[in-house]
Amino acid sequence: MLKENDRLRLKKHQERFFELEEKLVDSAVVSDQSQYQKLAKEFADLSPIVAHYKEFAIACQHIAELKDILQTKQDKELQE
Repeated sequence: MLKENDRLRLKKHQERFFELEEKLVDSAVVSDQSQYQKLAKEFADLSPIVAHYKEFAIACQHIAELKDILQTKQDKELQE
């Protein structure tokens, strides 16, 4: 699993990604080609990181659900 500081860093990347997503559709940013290009590059750089983080978060959720299922199954077997 990830260390807490790594998880926080990835969460900040994800938050920045969503922030950039909003800025890139802002008419003021779109009209400033230099700023738009800078933000678009940052957005493109963060895209694969955020995609992998989402996959990781889903996998962690699935693991937690499976552990819960196993624990429930073990509890039922112990009751029998």
